[in-house]
Amino acid sequence: MIKRCKLFTDLSHFTAIKPREGDRHYRKRSPETIYAVLDDGSFVIAYVLDLVSGEIIQEGYDYGSREVRRTTRREEFNRLYNASYDVASDERVSWIAERMAGMFDDLVAAKAYATIRMESKLRCRQERATRFRRKAYLNPFTYYATFTYDDALFPDYPAFDKALRKWFNNNATRQGWKVMFVPEFGEENDRYHVHALIYIPKGASVPGTFREYKRFNKKRHKMFVANENTYCRARFGLNDWQYIGDMSRDEMKRSISYVVKYMTKTENRAYYSRGIPTFLLSDVYERDIIAPYGRLGQKVVLFDDFHVISKGVDLGVFDDKHIKIVGFS
Repeated sequence: MIKRCKLFTDLSHFTAIKPREGDRHYRKRSPETIYAVLDDGSFVIAYVLDLVSGEIIQEGYDYGSREVRRTTRREEFNRLYNASYDVASDERVSWIAERMAGMFDDLVAAKAYATIRMESKLRCRQERATRFRRKAYLNPFTYYATFTYDDALFPDYPAFDKALRKWFNNNATRQGWKVMFVPEFGEENDRYHVHALIYIPKGASVPGTFREYKRFNKKRHKMFVANENTYCRARFGLNDWQYIGDMSRDEMKRSISYVVKYMTKTENRAYYSRGIPTFLLSDVYERDIIAPYGRLGQKVVLFDDFHVISKGVDLGVFDDKHIKIVGFS
């Protein structure tokens, strides 16, 4: 038996991630250099800060009482990264490095730092997408819904986003909803909208009524029927609710992949209400393992009728109810 595995699914099979052996090694926090940006845009060292104690361990350039902007290499990279969305992807690292060169000994060192940070950004995007996909596949959601910003109801899209989040938060607190969503801008008209997965428990409800409404899809160039909620139409604008029970496994995967695509292309981040696990925590019988895969066999694919074991107790063959019973992370 393998103890304390993390289990996730791709809607085909469950996979268990074995616990890593040995102690965790935490990286030592190095002192951080704080730079001052002078009037001509050049960088000078203001001071060096010990991140553990919070004390200044080295004084730098004395710029007197002048008002200057203070920054770190990481902060400056993030600022330039956000300002360089219109720069060609193959030129972006060089563009950022040229503007950070004053923080390094030469342009080569600046480019090496920018390359490392860019790779880290891309890796974080992929990890966010993987987390969203695993949560979506593991948890029994009720609806896949889309909400579109309406400029007749809101002055701008941040106001729409704030109102929608508040509505989700209220229903999560009062009715036990679980919601996860990703915002994006439309490809055709750059219209802000939100794709959401919503779990509505028994006894809870959606305000308003549902009605079928015909619309034209500009991307596919054909009519389609939207399942619109009257309350959401009046409060938020266009919306479409698809009952997940009517969706096939392949349709569900395509919908999730469509949402995840924007998480890997942009810095869009997902919103999660509380209590949506990414993994189940369970012991795994050796007989439930089909085959190992991945780096060093750290992951193993499980048979469909694998047993869930929590705190040494065999709870039987996996069922959706175990998501609420066993531990999760």
